[in-house]
Amino acid sequence: MRPSFVLLASLLGFTSAVTESYNGQYADNCPSLCAHAGPSPANWTNIHHVRNLESCDQTVLFGLNIHNSVADPKTILTIRACVASESQTYEAAASPDVPQQPSQHNLVVAESCGAKAVNTAFTPQVGPSTLKKASSAAPQSTHVAEATRQLALFVDKSAECGTTILFAKHKSAVVGLYSGAQITKHAVRGFLDSFAEKKTSTVQICQPASAALTVGVVSASFVDLAAAQDAIKDWNNGLCLDETIPATPVSMDVLVSTLDKSFYAPTTTTTISHGNMTARGKPRALLPRGECRTEEVHGGDSCASLASRCGISGNDLSKYNPQKNLCSTLKPKQHVCCNAGTLPDFRPRPQPDGTCNTYKVSDNDNCSDVADAHYLTQQEIEDFNKNTWGWAGCAHLQSGQLICLSEGTPPMPSPVQGATCGPQVPGTEKPSNGTALADLNPCPLNACCDAWGFCGTTVDFCTKSPADTGAPGTAKPGTNGCISNCGMDIVNNGKAPDQLKTVGYFEAFDQSRVCLRMSVKEIPANKYSHIHFAFATVTSSFDVDISDVEYEFSKFVKMSGFKKILTFGGWAFSTEAGTFQRFRDATKKEHRETFVNNLYPGAPDIPDITPGSPEEGDNYLAFLQLLRSKLPSEKSLSLAVPASYWYLKQYPVKDIAKYVDYFIYMTYDLHGQWDVDNKSSMPGCQAGNCLRSHINKTETHDAMVMITKAGVEARQLIIGITSYARSFRMNDASCSGPFCTFAGDKRHSMAYAGPCTTTGGYISNAELNDIIKNPGNYSIVKSYIDKDSDSNILMYGNPGAVDWAAYMDGDLKTNRINWIKGLNFGADSLDSGCVHLFALDILYSQLLDSLSLFQSNSEGYDDKFGWYEKWTKEQIQPRIDGFMKLGEGKGLKYFDCYWAYTDGKEKKDSCLGMPHIWDVNAGWSIRYDLVDKKGFFDALAAETGIDESWVAFGETSEYICADPGDPRPGTGGLPCRKLFHKKLNYPQKDSDDKIHVGNPKKLIEASIGNVTALRTSLLSSYLSVGLSFYDDGPNDTSATDAVVAYSMPILQLTEAINSMKDIKEIGEDAKEQAKKDLILKILTIVFMVIPFVGEALGPLIGSAASVARIALLIGEAGNGALTVAEIIEDPTSAPFAVLGLIAGVGVGSGKLSKAEALAEASKARGLLKGSDLAKFPQRFRDQDALVQKVVKSLCARS
Repeated sequence: MRPSFVLLASLLGFTSAVTESYNGQYADNCPSLCAHAGPSPANWTNIHHVRNLESCDQTVLFGLNIHNSVADPKTILTIRACVASESQTYEAAASPDVPQQPSQHNLVVAESCGAKAVNTAFTPQVGPSTLKKASSAAPQSTHVAEATRQLALFVDKSAECGTTILFAKHKSAVVGLYSGAQITKHAVRGFLDSFAEKKTSTVQICQPASAALTVGVVSASFVDLAAAQDAIKDWNNGLCLDETIPATPVSMDVLVSTLDKSFYAPTTTTTISHGNMTARGKPRALLPRGECRTEEVHGGDSCASLASRCGISGNDLSKYNPQKNLCSTLKPKQHVCCNAGTLPDFRPRPQPDGTCNTYKVSDNDNCSDVADAHYLTQQEIEDFNKNTWGWAGCAHLQSGQLICLSEGTPPMPSPVQGATCGPQVPGTEKPSNGTALADLNPCPLNACCDAWGFCGTTVDFCTKSPADTGAPGTAKPGTNGCISNCGMDIVNNGKAPDQLKTVGYFEAFDQSRVCLRMSVKEIPANKYSHIHFAFATVTSSFDVDISDVEYEFSKFVKMSGFKKILTFGGWAFSTEAGTFQRFRDATKKEHRETFVNNLYPGAPDIPDITPGSPEEGDNYLAFLQLLRSKLPSEKSLSLAVPASYWYLKQYPVKDIAKYVDYFIYMTYDLHGQWDVDNKSSMPGCQAGNCLRSHINKTETHDAMVMITKAGVEARQLIIGITSYARSFRMNDASCSGPFCTFAGDKRHSMAYAGPCTTTGGYISNAELNDIIKNPGNYSIVKSYIDKDSDSNILMYGNPGAVDWAAYMDGDLKTNRINWIKGLNFGADSLDSGCVHLFALDILYSQLLDSLSLFQSNSEGYDDKFGWYEKWTKEQIQPRIDGFMKLGEGKGLKYFDCYWAYTDGKEKKDSCLGMPHIWDVNAGWSIRYDLVDKKGFFDALAAETGIDESWVAFGETSEYICADPGDPRPGTGGLPCRKLFHKKLNYPQKDSDDKIHVGNPKKLIEASIGNVTALRTSLLSSYLSVGLSFYDDGPNDTSATDAVVAYSMPILQLTEAINSMKDIKEIGEDAKEQAKKDLILKILTIVFMVIPFVGEALGPLIGSAASVARIALLIGEAGNGALTVAEIIEDPTSAPFAVLGLIAGVGVGSGKLSKAEALAEASKARGLLKGSDLAKFPQRFRDQDALVQKVVKSLCARS
């Protein structure tokens, strides 16, 4: 009969390369590259919060409307930015098309944007070393220099025409530039170069009569961006900075009318009073003389180019257009008079198609100037834009925004590079079918779209917050404002699942762990409805590969009582360079049929098994459709999906749901070490290194909202529940709250590694429970429940090194499962059952395996123990040398040192205080005089385990080659001139024949008889419990006694066997780490088998005690082998008592009945103190803790 397998196609780790703009969920830290975006700010990345600009550690060019203060929390910001690389080159921006017009004066062709350049002398003014600002911090001069350099590079390639307002940020510094319309960009480049040389906070050439002839540069710390913005705003508004002093005059090219014969710029400014700004003079008004002849202002125009087209001089242009600050407030579509008279009515008119007359906002625009330039009032502009996309009012004009300057239909908003949803996605056309602009380009998964055009699933993206104007596409200051698919409610959960599923994952790949591993045969038959076997992979020829887990898989296929699922993937296979592409290739059209045929009816190497694998997007959906069509109806198809929008959005889950039976939803690992430097991974934590729970209930809820909004029914989703924690090393153990931080980078956790999971940052519940019950070397252990995240928190460690771990214990798991079930998701958890026989079955099987392996592995060990003795002796000299390390060794304080350079006179010093002659390129000698012999050997034994009898004193000598200096041409290589380094009367390892290392094989041999006696006793007891002969006590106490009594010696034996299995793999030519591992494994065997030796222990005590010291010798002071001496000092301790009572060994009388002996043995184990248990190896304690947990869960019979 064919096994009833079902299939899991796993998505774990298989995602496409995501390139969504950083404003989207889980965004990049920096804007797009200037090299990719080009020189036009319209194509740069839009940023709406200064913190997003601050978090980028690259050099950034950016612009913003200077009238929207970055220091005002009520301001709505649009910052257009791009990243400039160190070797950035900018494509030259095309000059705006400024038409030339003939006149009666026969104008010459303009030399620069319709005007001519005239070289003129100016007197720059240098500002104070620091601006008046909120912060006292000054930017680093190198940071200012780099920001200025990038500004200069950009300006050098930009269009010659128009006003320039631009900022550059480099690390701690921000530099702002204002250049009036009549300053040539070539002149600005030179001005920026001179600013960098002066190393001051401001330099300006400020003309009270004309902002168009003003140029200024300002620098500040980035935290004082508002101060730099204010300076730019002052220059734009016709004010000059105060507290400046004149500098050396300079010559610059400025643009003037082609008719101007000469041009003279003032070289000084009006007298400035302290603390004030100087306003430019206002030209006198002229009387109107009828309508004047006009010129329209185009992009990039200046007064000089307009005067040229008018055929008049610059002075005449000012005379005919007497309004204040004309040259600094020119706007496209504005008109100027070319002769005396009044302007005709140029109020903007709607376009022929009914669209309003549109205007694009620039960086120095405000409603007042725009209204004046277009013969409107501010109120009229407000009225025209009530329904304009993004209109938040005159107080919040945004750079690049399209607004209405007449009645009519609002225009499509300006496209925003990188926008992924809404009407501002580049290339979006105006709808003709009545579709609301907000509904254009909806987000994948029906996720929320914010007002800035980016998708997400958190409250930041999903909460509506329209501006006070009520216009579409707006958000209140400090918010993002949702425009489509808004809301944070779970949907699609009206129907309960037909069957509640309890799914367990069996990690076949964990068999290499030293502890907390299990055989698939140990899975209880009635606890789970589905078991997922992890993991199979895919070969390069698209066949199924289970070679890494074949042994456990062969047992798995024979089991019954639950549905069996083979899962494909795994993090390593899914992400490593050699294999990650295979799933994607397998689901491509050209390979899809081959892969499905290999999956079903079955690959040759695993007959009748029906596994599968995903890829991504449409290929993946097509693959699932084909696979579903070939699977029999009784087989099920499922897949695991990530609970992250960033990864899940690539997949059409609504369509996939039609072909799969259920999804495993990975609502765990929501946070981890990988979050570091990801500002979007956790709200409010810019560095991404705040302590957050990886099973946060609120974030789990948000993930459930995301996938149900995407179209998947809740009853089709199995919500993930974990039995492990993500742990972090706290930067400050006294900190509490969501903004406490952890140490390490995104790839390296500094958290303690668990003894079984052996991975920093990942630790099992069992290991955490052991820390709580048996803190061991940890002086700090604190546990509590964080109600905000609905997580258990454990803090543990020592002062200066405390870890923080978030997990769910049994109670929280139960609460979480009930909450999930109440929302009609398809998951359940079964109650505990009676487990007497199950526990004894595991112990019985474990003993049978141990007996077989123990007896076979105890034979043929002569060569291994020979290597053990040889390698142990090899450790002695390196440990002595470490103890006596020059300059810092712990043994040096017991000596005086007599030192000298070669052929020099000997001098005496303390060995710790002597000069570091070993760092000098010279020969030398040191003679050691032992002044505290007892102190030295006591410390040596305590630190290294080395006995005094193993040490002799003598001379060592080695040499280095003297530095030959620079080679001379034609001389070739110089021979080595030896510089000898000698140590006299130096402690050294004595000869091997004088060093006795206890041979642990004698203990192994002495234990064999009593191991066999334990087998006889346990077989008898197992049959008795199985036949219910011990069920006559209250609450099955006799059966419970059997579990407790036998667990201790069996676990001891298992510990010895686990060490033995690996020893045979180590050969004589092993590398240093393998040698060390063999020694530690032999010590572990000794520790575990001593109680089995019984009465033969007496003559062997000397051997056992000397063996115990070897752990110190090889540098493993924390290893359990050091407690051998403590165990053998008390032959009445629990290990001896338990084994004696149940097997007649040692102190056991052998006169008790089997039931009585088991009861006494159980009591003996119960009297074992935590401090005694702590002497056992961690692996033993972990397994013992599991047995005790089983005992506590045994249920009473009715």
